[in-house]
Amino acid sequence: GTEDGGPDDAGPADAGTPDLRPLALAAGAAHSCLVRADGAVFCWGDDRSGQLGRGSPMGRSTVPVQVAGVAPGAVEVAASAAATCVRHASGVQCWGSNTVPWAAVDGPLGDSRFSESAEPIDARISAPASRIAMGAYHACAVIAAGGAVECWGDNRNGQLGTGDTRSHGDPAEVVGLTGVTDLCAGDEHTCAIADGRVYCWGRDGDGQVGDGAASGAERPLPTEVPGLTDASAVACGAYHTCAVADAGGGRSLHCWGNNRGGQVGRPPDMTPIEAPVASLDARAGQVEAIALGGRFSFPKEGFTCARGASLPLHCFGDNNVGQLGIGGTSPPEGETWQRTLELADSLVAVAAGGAHACAIEAGDGGRVLCWGVGSDGQLGNANTARQETPVEVFGFGAE
Repeated sequence: GTEDGGPDDAGPADAGTPDLRPLALAAGAAHSCLVRADGAVFCWGDDRSGQLGRGSPMGRSTVPVQVAGVAPGAVEVAASAAATCVRHASGVQCWGSNTVPWAAVDGPLGDSRFSESAEPIDARISAPASRIAMGAYHACAVIAAGGAVECWGDNRNGQLGTGDTRSHGDPAEVVGLTGVTDLCAGDEHTCAIADGRVYCWGRDGDGQVGDGAASGAERPLPTEVPGLTDASAVACGAYHTCAVADAGGGRSLHCWGNNRGGQVGRPPDMTPIEAPVASLDARAGQVEAIALGGRFSFPKEGFTCARGASLPLHCFGDNNVGQLGIGGTSPPEGETWQRTLELADSLVAVAAGGAHACAIEAGDGGRVLCWGVGSDGQLGNANTARQETPVEVFGFGAE
């Protein structure tokens, strides 16, 4: 998924020269994308469903390729199991697979007339958006005027928030939410912040909805996550969720859901954590932005990354394939925060995918680095080997 914490202000470009600094990132199951300040979009990794937007599916690309046909003014990108969406000044475009494996329901492109598109098509949202998010096979957008949410795609677990489990190829409005300021989507659940409170809906089999009720049932309507106020960011992993919010002791990091790898911030356990727990790390009050990753398939691995103005990137959870970027796979899991190596202290964006993650460094260079699993080229370093320490993305390294 993409990181949630708001885009940082990149500042003005020099007059007359295009600003080519990377501004936004997304990491899907096995592909990655970025948006440059001039609105250009680049993707790399798995392309078996056309999710790199190259006009026809090409298998994979181990280096970034520019997406053709993106509307002007792209500012945000999101990635899913096999598709990609971008938000631009006047709408949302998506490309990749619009089907769901082993199910006769529409996927996340936002236009039911297509089963697949390897080039951008318009998602049929009602008005321009201020935020987008993608789960495994569904997507959502916050409508800029009024802050309502529209979702589309797979709804078999109520992840579209429409009050039922009927899938919608075209966008449908989430029931009863307005004034939404942040949004995230996991494998089959979705969460949003409205008026400083966190709401989640969809699949709750791992406690990822966070309402403290017994896991197992889906929640087809937005359900308030209890005990959290003044929330400023929410992020979804495949089967877990975190928010930066206040539970009475000042703003901190709170997580819930699947904790098999310690990704919720408690010792790894097969039992889900069904309501928010505050981070036990002393630096949790410094967290401003979070990115959650995890595979959409069994075993339900997951990891959590957190950063702030005075907090360099730290991650915790599953690390069996180098997801934490700490130079090795030991520890292979755990709730202890680990500092990601080889990254600048100040970052513009972080995105966490299935079992990889990427970051954009602040500063003139704006280096982009990725780490973790590389078997589909999702690290963008012209290689398919696993990288346990961040490596530069081809064409986006130091000048």
